[in-house]
Amino acid sequence: MNNSIQWNNQFLIGNDIIDDQHQTLFKIAQKSNYITDITNIDEQEELLKDILHELYEYVEYHFSQEEALMDDILYIDTDNHKQIHKHMLGELNTLTVEISYSKLSEITAKLNEFVQVVFVKHIKIEDQKISDFIVKN
Repeated sequence: MNNSIQWNNQFLIGNDIIDDQHQTLFKIAQKSNYITDITNIDEQEELLKDILHELYEYVEYHFSQEEALMDDILYIDTDNHKQIHKHMLGELNTLTVEISYSKLSEITAKLNEFVQVVFVKHIKIEDQKISDFIVKN
């Protein structure tokens, strides 16, 4: 797996609002690709904290928007999808806590994994189901 976070148009689900928000999430997370360009460890840690905070806030906003959409369209799997969101926010929160006692390289690797594995899987499977539901109904 490539260690840098990159958006890929294969992640598009066909809903412009959701797709735009997903791309914004990637743009925020991509800032972590450049942490090693900073030589001061304290500045690296501060930047990573800022990125994680910004990402958490935006993910929380995005999930609220996505959940409102699901409620509006009477999506059949809303409760399950909301539970997945809750779990994902918990994972991000864990990263923000771990930054105080883990190596920056470990947190950066976990952030990369979260975005490239957990979040991408969520987009390609769960969010695609919402898009498919909209098309069918």
